Parts: sequence; C-alpha cells; structure tokens
Amino acid sequence: YGAKALAAGVGISVSLTSLNLRANNLRDEGWCAVFDALRDNPQNKIKEWNISGQGINTTIAKSLAAYAAVSTSLTSLDLSWNSINAEGAKALAAGVAVSTSLTSLDLSSNNLAGETSYVEATEVQGDSFNKGDKVIYQGREMIISKGKNGNGYLRMIDLSGVKAIADALGVSASLTSLNLRRNGLGPEGAAALAPAIAVSTSLIELDAVS
Repeated sequence: YGAKALAAGVGISVSLTSLNLRANNLRDEGWCAVFDALRDNPQNKIKEWNISGQGINTTIAKSLAAYAAVSTSLTSLDLSWNSINAEGAKALAAGVAVSTSLTSLDLSSNNLAGETSYVEATEVQGDSFNKGDKVIYQGREMIISKGKNGNGYLRMIDLSGVKAIADALGVSASLTSLNLRRNGLGPEGAAALAPAIAVSTSLIELDAVS
C-alpha cells in the first residue's frame, strides 16, 4: 500500500528533482509501480535517483530501464550495492543506450561478473576447459575462471551483462561517468569494456577497480 501511494505522488509531481530511497524495502511490486508511474508522466523533473542497497533485480531493472529510456530529466542514477547481476545489467543497458539525459551511472558492487560456484565439467559445453576458455553453460556463454580440477569441477564468470553495458556505453551520447567498481571484472571484463571505451564520445570518468 505504501509503495503504491508513493508511486501515485511521485508520478504526478512536476517539481520533485531529487529522490533518495536507499535502504528501503519496497519490494518488486513497489519499485515497478514507482518506475511505471514516472515513465507515464513525461513532465516529471527528477534528476537524481539514489536507490543503493535495495536488492534491485532483473524484474525491477526492466521497469527502471523503460523509465530511463524515455526520461528527459534523469541525469544521475545510483544503483550501487544491489543484486542486478548479469541479467539485470542486460535489461538496464537497453535504457542506458537510448537515454538522452543520463550522465552518471553507479553500478558498483552488483556482481556483474559474478563467479559461479564449482560446476561439474560434464554440465558445460566446450572444446576445452582451461582458464580463459569460452564455454556454454545453461544456454549462456561464459568464461572459465578456474580450470577443471582433479575431481572434474570448474568455475566460470558470466560477462553478458558487462558486454551489454559496454554496448550501451559505445552508443550513449550523454553518459560521462560510469562506476563499475567491485564487480570482479578482471582482465576478461576489462577486455569486454575496451572497445566501447575506444569509441565512446561522451565518457570522461570510468571506475572499474575490482
């Protein structure tokens, strides 16, 4: 009830410019209601969003992306310390790519290049299972981070979310600051970002320290 009431107020506001809702518990339905209300109100003037530490997941990221894609006022978005992961990053990247106003995006500590637990090599498709090799696991391309051990197990990282963010960065005309700190990018993640950095015409600041 509280989240829906908040969504109704935010949705019709034409003066609110900054909103800090970090460390709340609005849950999926509440967050989606807020972002859907904002998306449907083109007159909203919110420039700065702080929703750090909210457990933002793929479902919420999709609703947020739809809002970011049409907003002409949103300039700063802090999504640090959430649970976006690779799938959420891919959803969010779609909105970032077409946003005409977003200049600052903080995705630090979101496990964007999170490592899997140990997986039996028989469950993974690939020609070889050494560190750095590309393989297919559960229908997604991953990179082996720890090669097959004596018991036949290995670990992998999923860079699809990082690649999606990189693609968005490569075409964004507004993003000047991107924080990917503490996402375990490693050399593979850095390599995925490099082409986008080379062609970006707007990026000034990038923090990708692991």
